[in-house]
Amino acid sequence: MENGYLESSTDASAMSALNENWFTDLADAREKIAEWKQDYNQARPHSALDYHTPEEFAKTAAAGGCGKQL
Repeated sequence: MENGYLESSTDASAMSALNENWFTDLADAREKIAEWKQDYNQARPHSALDYHTPEEFAKTAAAGGCGKQL
């Protein structure tokens, strides 16, 4: 996968997250963006990971399954 495609997808997701929130101040914005990043990078299922969360994928890979269930 090309990096530009991945960055474009991530940028679109980030923009949608920003569009869904109103920020009262800079601290509020930082808090909400940090929460979104945590969800996006750890809790949300990813199609590239066969619709597993990154945490589930990592556990499967650590168990010797290369991250995907066959």
